[in-house]
Amino acid sequence: MRRPVNTACAGSVVWFRAKGDKMNNDQFARVQQAREHLAKARAAFRQSPIPSLSRSIAQLQGFIRRNSVTRYHVECTDTYGGEANYCWVQRFAVNACSFRGAAIVAARHLGYSGRIRCEGTWGDGGRWDVQGAAICFFISWGDASEPGADQYPMINPAPYRIADYIRPGARIEVGTGKPGYRRVQGWQVLNPENGAWSAEMRRADAVRMVREMKGE
Repeated sequence: MRRPVNTACAGSVVWFRAKGDKMNNDQFARVQQAREHLAKARAAFRQSPIPSLSRSIAQLQGFIRRNSVTRYHVECTDTYGGEANYCWVQRFAVNACSFRGAAIVAARHLGYSGRIRCEGTWGDGGRWDVQGAAICFFISWGDASEPGADQYPMINPAPYRIADYIRPGARIEVGTGKPGYRRVQGWQVLNPENGAWSAEMRRADAVRMVREMKGE
């Protein structure tokens, strides 16, 4: 017999989805709160594996993955006798969720996917060697505001979802091309700079505003 749904855990996931726009604007705090809700959702799913909880878990995982992305600086050079030689050097930045993820992205960009080996890591970086080639690259934490950051062009800008920047609002009246109006669902657009939401508009206009804001 299937166990009853843990309504407290399930409700917390629904609360997170519905009230996420009112949470702390600090990205780290939001990710931490998402992790807490994810743990509750998984506990509820173990008790009662229903599709709605599965979808909630997937949405929370996606939120954590998108907002845990960090900038890393990569410095690739040749080696001589196993040591970095710097006869030539290539620098760029990547977005990834971990040092290992940054190494995978960097290797794919350099054309050495599946051929890298970690030679060691330290507090804020590490070294990876390319197997079968006298090439290595160093990865470290990156900050776009630090001096010299312009030497590391970003090769994989962080993706975004339009759904993260719009939300349904009150219904609005729009013209029909004929005398009179009809009421449709209104949508609001988030301003990332101050966390404010715009007035209601048609969804097509909201999507267009987000794309313009992202420079598309």
